[in-house]
Amino acid sequence: MPFGEKQEHESYGLIGINNIQCSNGVSLFGSSIKHNRMIRLRISRAIVERNLSQEWFFGRETVIEIDLSSAQFAQFITTPNIGDGVPCTIRYVEGNKMEDPPYRGQNEIFNQELQTDFLKAMEGADSLISDADAMLESKGPLKVADKKILHNKLKMLVQHIKANMPFLHKQFTRSMDKTVVSAKAEIENFYTSTIMKMGKKALEESNKENQFLIEEDKEIEE
Repeated sequence: MPFGEKQEHESYGLIGINNIQCSNGVSLFGSSIKHNRMIRLRISRAIVERNLSQEWFFGRETVIEIDLSSAQFAQFITTPNIGDGVPCTIRYVEGNKMEDPPYRGQNEIFNQELQTDFLKAMEGADSLISDADAMLESKGPLKVADKKILHNKLKMLVQHIKANMPFLHKQFTRSMDKTVVSAKAEIENFYTSTIMKMGKKALEESNKENQFLIEEDKEIEE
């Protein structure tokens, strides 16, 4: 490449990663908690320039920008070749800002699912009671066919409760475990970031103090 020449190509790109902090918790797709810290990946188009005997890379417009929670990022880099990928929140695509994802708290979701399941079970129970009342109020002994109808409805109701309740409990426990893991990752990320900042500040102060002592020793020697 000639000196000072800039080159562009449709395949040239830059990828960057940043730690992002915000004061108000934000929703991330695939996460059941709100986040004050996240990891942002950005891919942008690039140009390359030859100058001072080396190549310099400069970003242009953003192709895509995504956010991940600490737990999602850890899963992304440690579990390749699993499924279609890890959930992420798309922020920008070709310069167009995407709408923020709706918050989907697991407690609210499971409450709705439990309510729906209970309503379905109650509808089955009400139907069974109505049929039983109608048959008992009719004159004459119960027919064999009527007994079978009541038995089958009662059996279906019991099967519904036995099958669905343990399953929902299992799914709830699994979802809460994932929520706890995500929350722990957020806390660990916060402490790690805080400790690194404190260590950097302490190191800078130590370097200043050492520099002061060196300069003081020089003055004494002179």
